[in-house]
Amino acid sequence: MNTNDALLNVLELTKASNRTDRRYIGVRYGVLRAHVRLPLIKTLTVIADAICHSEILEPQHPKIELFVDLFRESGLPWDISTRDWAFEPSSELVWRINNFLDGYVGYCQTPNFRRKMSKALRRCERNTLSLRTYVDDLFDVHSRLLVVRVDFHYQPEFYEGLTLKRVINDRKVFLESIKQEFDGLIGLCWKLEYAKQRGFHYHCIFFFNGNRSQRGISLGRTLGEHWVSVTANMGSYHNCNFADNDYPEKYLGMIHYSDELKRRALRHADYLTKNDENILAILCNGRTRIFGRMELRSRRSAAGRPRLLASTRS
Repeated sequence: MNTNDALLNVLELTKASNRTDRRYIGVRYGVLRAHVRLPLIKTLTVIADAICHSEILEPQHPKIELFVDLFRESGLPWDISTRDWAFEPSSELVWRINNFLDGYVGYCQTPNFRRKMSKALRRCERNTLSLRTYVDDLFDVHSRLLVVRVDFHYQPEFYEGLTLKRVINDRKVFLESIKQEFDGLIGLCWKLEYAKQRGFHYHCIFFFNGNRSQRGISLGRTLGEHWVSVTANMGSYHNCNFADNDYPEKYLGMIHYSDELKRRALRHADYLTKNDENILAILCNGRTRIFGRMELRSRRSAAGRPRLLASTRS
């Protein structure tokens, strides 16, 4: 278990805890056992080790921040990271761990903490409005947009060794290079996510000038292969335009500015701005951008092509 997966287990702790028995761990036949449906002992060990090695300094998710603060205050990280504590449990240590976990779960259920959670996750509302305005601005300048979605990830054998720093650098190098190589690219949006089974991955939507580019599947494949090259063959990709039938909202491919049906469907791209607690949970050393977009080029003069239909802005 790596540190990222251990942090995700913390998010599940409040749901996994036994409401009728506040003993989260106990001793059976001289060995420590967890009473919740989580690998709790391993989770505590991994996070304790990360705290002792200063790998968790500034958690961004309120639950992780609370957990780490209480864990530090209890002194437990330094007690359980220096020995094989799961096989030499003392009654005092078991009591301290249960007391710490009980305090954590209890505080997570308070109104004050719930308000803090709501505030922390509210930023997606601003990102959603920003994305919709971004797409409308593109249609104000271009009569047709070719919409291409590609999901970028890594080969499973590299999950354990991947760092956030490496993943961010791969994205920066990739996006800078395609901006130079694709003349028809007029806009893009990206979102970083993390999952236990998939590790770090990006969802990206690319907007091409529909009057200059018309082959979405081919462009998706080219973008994907470029990602593989940038990541030194560690990366993989999914060309969503090729599997367009898998998506009920048909917003991929060519969209004319007057096609209200497809433009409404394009709003399903709002998934890029939805709350993703997983990626927030593993950001432990200050704020990191998890959503971004390419700056739009200067608009043309308003004296250009007249619009026969009203804009579909809302």
